[in-house]
Amino acid sequence: MTHAMVLVAAFLAGALVGGLYCLLLWRSVRHLLGGGRIVAFALMALSRVSLVMALVWLALQRGAPASSIVAAAAGFALVRLAATRRPTGEG
Repeated sequence: MTHAMVLVAAFLAGALVGGLYCLLLWRSVRHLLGGGRIVAFALMALSRVSLVMALVWLALQRGAPASSIVAAAAGFALVRLAATRRPTGEG
């Protein structure tokens, strides 16, 4: 694979993880708003952070170059930003 292909793959992988992160966040917020306990919300938050940290650790252990990690972080951030932005025109 060329370097550009590796960066695109890393970006897409980061976007996938970002989507999973946002889904888990959405589910934990819905749980909390539905009368769930704060302890369960905190455990879900810990699981989200653990997921991201474990994947970064795995990338580092496999010798991923910094550029790939930055590309993955950009994909993650883009999905997270898109998921949390309020659509224009809404009050």
